[in-house]
Amino acid sequence: MFSRINQIIYGGLVAVILGLGVWSWYQGQKVDSLQAENHAQAQTIIQLELETATLHQALMEEQQAVEKQQQITNELKAKAESKREKVRIIFKDSPCANTDLPSGVIEQLQ
Repeated sequence: MFSRINQIIYGGLVAVILGLGVWSWYQGQKVDSLQAENHAQAQTIIQLELETATLHQALMEEQQAVEKQQQITNELKAKAESKREKVRIIFKDSPCANTDLPSGVIEQLQ
């Protein structure tokens, strides 16, 4: 009788030990899989941060170029306004037929 009970107990223990071993192996595989996924995501984050930094630098360069272009545009507008004002004064204050226009104004009118 004890022999049959001992076999059942030993069989149950073996089943529990095998079950725990399989469960432990499965959990180890799951942890390894999650670690690999975590590493891949970390690499993706690093790559995206580098791309973001590159895009930010390009944006700053574009912004500086636009500001410089606006400055040049404003200077050209001021020069054009000055020349326009000179022409207006000449036409207003002097008889047109007897007055020579400055060469810069003539070039601009052509």
